[in-house]
Amino acid sequence: MWEPMIADEAGNRKGNRSAVTKGTTVYRKFAAVILLTLSLLFLHLPQAKAATSDWDMALERISNLYNDYSALQENITLNTGILQKLRKQNNDELKAIQGKLKSTDQVLIDNLKLQADAVRKKHAPLLEKYKTLGQQAAAARKAKDLKNAAVLDLQRNKLKTAVAAAQAEIKAKSEALALARKQTTDKTQPARETLAAISALRKETTSGNKELTAAQRLRTEAHKRYQAGMKQGDAPGAAAGMETSFAQMKIVQALQLKLIGWEKQISALLRAAELKLPK
Repeated sequence: MWEPMIADEAGNRKGNRSAVTKGTTVYRKFAAVILLTLSLLFLHLPQAKAATSDWDMALERISNLYNDYSALQENITLNTGILQKLRKQNNDELKAIQGKLKSTDQVLIDNLKLQADAVRKKHAPLLEKYKTLGQQAAAARKAKDLKNAAVLDLQRNKLKTAVAAAQAEIKAKSEALALARKQTTDKTQPARETLAAISALRKETTSGNKELTAAQRLRTEAHKRYQAGMKQGDAPGAAAGMETSFAQMKIVQALQLKLIGWEKQISALLRAAELKLPK
């Protein structure tokens, strides 16, 4: 037989229903948070994997290039030393050869020049007097002063023998000087012609040095980017800088080898010129 519930029993059942409802609500909220968290993780997981993959790939690029990069750096340093040594040797040798050419027969030529200058100085008053008498006689004739013109001509003619001797001596000394200079030029011409070929090569080296300086500047800038990336842990940035620097180093190396080749050609020409110097 059904009996009505007492008040306490009814209250207990109502409380149990309320507790169950609250528990269900809390569980649903927690489950929603978990699902949202998992969704976010799965949403960003491909990006995280891609970032890690790019970094690892960049690190592998650096690792693969490192040995060749270091070897090329060492080779460029070696070439720099070789180029500097060759250039200094060639410049010193060229200066020495030019000095020898300049000094060839220089004592003889200087002596002959002193003699020619001394003779001109010695006879200068006589020649000046002879010239002046001729000008005065011409002026007198123009002025119809024939008497004075005759006297002046007489005085001038008296100097003719001495003037002729003076002119002959001056001519002899001048010709001796000119001959000595010509003979010296002829003796030094073979060596000078060989040195002229060096001038053309020097134009090439000047142009090549400008190209080398530009390539070295670009290489230095790229190497700095590589170093900065390494310090910052930026593998992609470091790899890009390293690869650019490596490409520029290849250009630097090629230019160095070209310049070294030209300097070796200059060395050969200098040896040839030295052999052609007057004995």
